[in-house]
Amino acid sequence: MKLAVYIFAILAIGLQACSTRNLQKEMDCAEQLLDTHPDSALAILNNIAPHNFLLHRNRARYALLQSMALDKNSINTTTFDILQPALDYYLTKGTPGEKLRTYYCQARIYQRQSRSDRVLSVVEMGIVAGTNCTAADSIYLAHSYKEQASAYYDLYDMADYVRSSLKAAAIYHQLDHKNDEADMLLNGLNGAVMLRNKHLADSIMAQCLNIDSMCIDDQSILHQCKITYMLQFGSRDEIRRVVNQHQITSHSHIGKNIKLALAYSRLGENDKALHLLNSVKESKCKFDTLKYLTIAIEIMESMGNEQELAPLYKQYITQVDKQHQRQCLQERQAIAESLQMDLTLHEQQRTESLRIWSGISVIIFMILVTATFAVTNRHNRLQKKQHLERANSAEAANEQLSDHNEFLRNEITRMQQQLTDTELSSDATKAIKERIEVFNYLLANEIATNEQFYNAYEEWIKSLTANPDEFMNSLRLTFQASHPKFIKYLQDKELTSNEINYVCLYAIGLRGKEVGNYLKKRGHVNISSAIRKKLGIDRHETNLGIYVRKLLKQS
Repeated sequence: MKLAVYIFAILAIGLQACSTRNLQKEMDCAEQLLDTHPDSALAILNNIAPHNFLLHRNRARYALLQSMALDKNSINTTTFDILQPALDYYLTKGTPGEKLRTYYCQARIYQRQSRSDRVLSVVEMGIVAGTNCTAADSIYLAHSYKEQASAYYDLYDMADYVRSSLKAAAIYHQLDHKNDEADMLLNGLNGAVMLRNKHLADSIMAQCLNIDSMCIDDQSILHQCKITYMLQFGSRDEIRRVVNQHQITSHSHIGKNIKLALAYSRLGENDKALHLLNSVKESKCKFDTLKYLTIAIEIMESMGNEQELAPLYKQYITQVDKQHQRQCLQERQAIAESLQMDLTLHEQQRTESLRIWSGISVIIFMILVTATFAVTNRHNRLQKKQHLERANSAEAANEQLSDHNEFLRNEITRMQQQLTDTELSSDATKAIKERIEVFNYLLANEIATNEQFYNAYEEWIKSLTANPDEFMNSLRLTFQASHPKFIKYLQDKELTSNEINYVCLYAIGLRGKEVGNYLKKRGHVNISSAIRKKLGIDRHETNLGIYVRKLLKQS
């Protein structure tokens, strides 16, 4: 019977191993098709059942490939349900390339959520993690810089927008991705023009001219670069010459038509400019609304059409307000997420502290058990020795017993003296009992969710902290019991009891402003200066609270 069970288990393990290898081959095939045939890659991945993976790394790989395939097929997901296994595994155990790709997919989801602030933080972590990535993964480093540039553009940070665009263009140039390189150079040139930085624009324009136009699928990109540059820095004749090189069609690029509209406006041909703007508006394609309105306002001002200017101004102000509201919303969301992270960290620290104290309690218990066993064992050895000596000589045994009794009396006297020396004062014992009772009420409230316990806990807290002097004295006594080296160090530095009381407020985690609010004394700054002087801390050197808590950890 047992042999049959063993054989069945071996067969099951073998079948699972074969199944895993087949699934790995399918994922390898999907990854190879991801860039060239993303629809085929997604079809392969959809035929794989992720619950068949036993190992976390296989689930993480499937989740990452699935997210990348959806993104490349323009299936815009705005949740992290699919990507979550990759986030859980790769961000802690992945290679630089795996971390880079995971952060990139996370940033793409935030981008679809219109969370430019989160895009920037996630992309920055991905760029740092992917610094030492392989050449195969460097394409995602370029994509990350591209996402970073897009986020900076949404936040109207043109200087960083240009820097990120040029970094992406440099990597695309190394990988010989001419179309992506030209696209990023055009973005950088747009940013340099908006910054009115001619030196930077000249540098970017020189790079654009070095690109072989035959290697670019979208020929309009290089043409847009020339138009963009000439509109800001070219003469009227140069603008005319560049405009004449472009044939306007109904299928022209939206960005190109907007730039051409501005060019015709600068040349005084407002009818053509308006025709191009109307084609942009009627195309129902996505375009930069603020840029469109800016050019429309310039054309109407040039034509002196005051009737059309008012609604255009109103639309422009409305669009700017929407952008401002979106940024404010993102800032509030970022603050809320930061607070949630702080609460989570605090909870983790509390759990870690409880675990540490539990470990300390176990260690103390083991030490007591070991000491008891050692004393008992030692006592047994002495008794055995006494019995042997009594068997050889009664007189020698009596003498030995007398010596032993004397030894025990001395030992008892010594241990009683040690007990007296280490005995806590009644005040310290009272303070520790108070805190244990407060902690017990807090635990009872957490376990029973009984309002009675919570009210008792609140009353304890109020009564404990109502009198600052009494509270600080009891706080010093508890630290003297739990961290004697800490208190001894402060006493060696000739700090008074009141000054040690003041330091203990920092030791429990309060900051200077909070200490001042609690004490309600204007002179607490003078106390802080006196303590710094005795501890040898320069007032510009470090924060007193950080110094005290570091000293407490070391004691």
